[in-house]
Amino acid sequence: RYDFMPLKYISKLRILHDNVPPMSGEEVKKILMQEMGGPLESFFSSLDLTHPIGSASIAQVHRAQWKSNGAKVAVKVQNPEAERLMTGDLRNLVVLAEFLQ
Repeated sequence: RYDFMPLKYISKLRILHDNVPPMSGEEVKKILMQEMGGPLESFFSSLDLTHPIGSASIAQVHRAQWKSNGAKVAVKVQNPEAERLMTGDLRNLVVLAEFLQ
């Protein structure tokens, strides 16, 4: 929010959650199979694990299509390192807040 602090700080803070490399397709597949309880082919007629729509510190999103009804969906997969990454982000925010005081 640009009304919250100067733009130069906002652009630096944006780096905290935008510059996270995406998980590999194999890692995403493993997480989804565990969460959904079976092979992904049972649930999706298509699932793009190669090119995530977006990737951030908490999760990434992939395009897919339900096998049952053909609906196009976005599949959001939480990064297993989310807690560690968010803790680092919060530490950086504390440092910034102390600096701004």
